[in-house]
Amino acid sequence: MTVDVLAVPYDTTNRVPVTAKDDPVICIGCDVRMYGTPAGQQAAAARADGDGARALGDHDAVGPYGVVFLLAGPDLTRAGPPLPRVALGGSELRCFDSEREMLLAWKEWVLQADPDIITTFQVRDTLGAIRDRFERLRLEGGGLLVSRLAPVCGSGGTAATASPMTVRSVVMYSVAWVKRQGRMSSNSNQETFQADIRGRVVVDVLRQVLTSQTLATFSLVDCCQSLLGETLEVLGPFHLARLAAEAQGRQALPAPPPASPRQVAAAAAARIASYVVRRVDVIVRLTSRLATLPEAFEMARVTGLTIPQVMYNAQMIRTWSLLHRNAHRQNYIIGGRQEAGNLIESPFLMHPIENHTAGLYRSPVATLDFASLYPSLYRAYNLCYTTLVHPDDVDAVGRERCGFTPTGHAFVKPVVRQGILPTILAALMAARATTRAKLKAVKYDAAASAVLDSRQRALKITANALYGFTGAAASPLQCLPLADSCLAYGATACRAAIQTITKALEEATAAAAAAATTPPPATAAKAGPAEGAATSTSTSTSAPGVVPAPSSGRELGGAEPPPLGPAAAGGRVIYAQTDSVFVHFPRASPEEAVRLGKKAAALVTSSLPYPMELKYEKVMAPFLLLHVNRYAGRAMEAEEDAASPETRGSLLVKGVRSMWRQSAPFVTEVLQGSLERILMKDDVEAAVSYAEGQIWRLLSGRVELGELAMTGGLWRITGQQVAAAAAAAEGEGG
Repeated sequence: MTVDVLAVPYDTTNRVPVTAKDDPVICIGCDVRMYGTPAGQQAAAARADGDGARALGDHDAVGPYGVVFLLAGPDLTRAGPPLPRVALGGSELRCFDSEREMLLAWKEWVLQADPDIITTFQVRDTLGAIRDRFERLRLEGGGLLVSRLAPVCGSGGTAATASPMTVRSVVMYSVAWVKRQGRMSSNSNQETFQADIRGRVVVDVLRQVLTSQTLATFSLVDCCQSLLGETLEVLGPFHLARLAAEAQGRQALPAPPPASPRQVAAAAAARIASYVVRRVDVIVRLTSRLATLPEAFEMARVTGLTIPQVMYNAQMIRTWSLLHRNAHRQNYIIGGRQEAGNLIESPFLMHPIENHTAGLYRSPVATLDFASLYPSLYRAYNLCYTTLVHPDDVDAVGRERCGFTPTGHAFVKPVVRQGILPTILAALMAARATTRAKLKAVKYDAAASAVLDSRQRALKITANALYGFTGAAASPLQCLPLADSCLAYGATACRAAIQTITKALEEATAAAAAAATTPPPATAAKAGPAEGAATSTSTSTSAPGVVPAPSSGRELGGAEPPPLGPAAAGGRVIYAQTDSVFVHFPRASPEEAVRLGKKAAALVTSSLPYPMELKYEKVMAPFLLLHVNRYAGRAMEAEEDAASPETRGSLLVKGVRSMWRQSAPFVTEVLQGSLERILMKDDVEAAVSYAEGQIWRLLSGRVELGELAMTGGLWRITGQQVAAAAAAAEGEGG
């Protein structure tokens, strides 16, 4: 069930948001549907009695249905003939004289509909507003009793046995942690609210948007525009209050001569109802667009946690749960928390500024990534709490039975004891491979694809979060030898990959230079029959597209051709960090760069222990490298895409301010437009002209204020502080 609530200011002020306990609720929109039902089967159920009534609680009924609860006046509820139920996209309109009557009717309707899941957008302004009104109006003792533990009519239960809904604030970081930080680094300490209804799951779509999307502001209007590509009408509190007054027959101005007061009230009621139905529809489609339910369910399935834990707790609890389960199966007892320490090692970084490689590359750049680097390192070297050997015990265990990390720590080899963490990771990665294979088989089934894609993503996120669990100071089981060894192994692997690729590129460059100085075949034939025959044989047996080396082969140290071929000549590694390597091929076409990237990845993988693997990711041409983790380019993955980059390439932007959630929309638009002209149209002058025009528009005052809003949150500021500041400002103004 999806819920949205409209409230208006009790003092008729135009304030946003409307969250005071004294603000009356004027409308509640609801949408109920069976999750996972194919779109073709979601037609409205046939009405049994002809007046739109539906048997509530019938979970086997086909198709979604909506109900709108509206606070209206006697003109719509009692005077004259009854107002026919208005069909608003299939929704049913129910009008009530008083707010008390409407809230109680909605509560009884929820108990009869008996939804398993309740989704909404911003719990504070929806379910929280209803709870506050129940408390202020003292309805049923002041508690909202919609849980499955509430007493049912005729059951003999009392209010004492009921479990009212609770709403509490949830922030990304605790107040104590925030106070220890000097400044905001990348995101704001956004505040959401968690509703607890016993026996039901409450899902706040806003929570997922905050954690997974990079938006400047997070209102329902912004999410609709950014994620659905649609506009959503906004009725301000003052406008809603005026419409509510008209619907209740309290309009300030008399009705126009052709219209009666009842017609004016009906028009206002239809206006409010259509507005809330549209908002509910947007929430439903946002839930589907973000795969909110599949991701939450699959993450809970993978980690063994509850849905609220998955949605509102940090990632560390997921690894903690898996570790407890597997340790119990293998008869291990997990120790208590130790004093936190600091990591010594750090990920590998080839800085583009220090190495003077930052800039615009018009020729292709191939990106190579280690597949799940840290999980692979734990598996390859058997790194685990259960395999770590104390320095004093190395000789007793036997040095030949231990592996020593670059940091000097010792871990027993898998033949001695298989660690719990490698076992968990092997199971996660095997399950992900199986899930991805199933995903390819059901790609035409949208519902199954959403579930399987969410499952494989949950498996990947859980596996990648394991390193953070072992190294974070806040971890309940921090182990610095584990985390430092993993970082050191990762830096060693990245450094070795760069050395291997650089050596292959140097060989290709030397081969191309040698081929350029080799006399043509006709000149070589004059030296003698024997040498001419040798040259002819060498030419005929060369691999296609490879320039033959000199006949003796000694100049390059062997007779075998370089592994990358002549197209890689002049190439170099321009940037590398943690698990990524960027290789520039100045003499290759985008198609050739794709093939060279795959060859380079295979060359490095052949020297790595299982299951470590360096994979080809993509080719970007042109490519703009600005700083660490800040780059953009026209990306192409397959050779077919590289064959026609103008039509099949896509703009990839990472780390640039156009992608930052705290960037103002104006900055995002200017940067994005400039990047499109530089990288997609290969026109730097057009980008400069476009940026100058936008700057002139800003200086001339033609930019809307909304385009300059930088972020939807404040660092080190709580909701209570904002409310106190607003109250103080209002007091000073009065």
